Amino acid sequence: MSKRELKWLAAVFAGIKFPPLASVGKTAALEYAQKNIRVNCVYPGAIQTPMTARIIDSGQMNEDDVKAFEPVGRWGQPSEIGEGVVWLLSDASSFVTGHSMVIDGGWVAR
Repeated sequence: MSKRELKWLAAVFAGIKFPPLASVGKTAALEYAQKNIRVNCVYPGAIQTPMTARIIDSGQMNEDDVKAFEPVGRWGQPSEIGEGVVWLLSDASSFVTGHSMVIDGGWVAR
């Protein structure tokens, strides 16, 4: 897959993924805030998983494409997403609700 194709695919993915889910999350956060229920969304980037390994193995994409596409120059790890989720579930984030946490190695910031 060319870099141009990757950028187009990423733009379509971001356009579909973020706005509707963020709206649902914010609406639910406001609806349940008085009941001490926090609602937040987590948006992961390119994470190294068995599913992404199958994509690489199939030849649809290669490691260099991903590394070039991600601003940090590498795949994210599942544990990095987990750490963000653990924080959202902890008392340290007790005043956080309606938040969209992007854990994507800087991809959305571009």
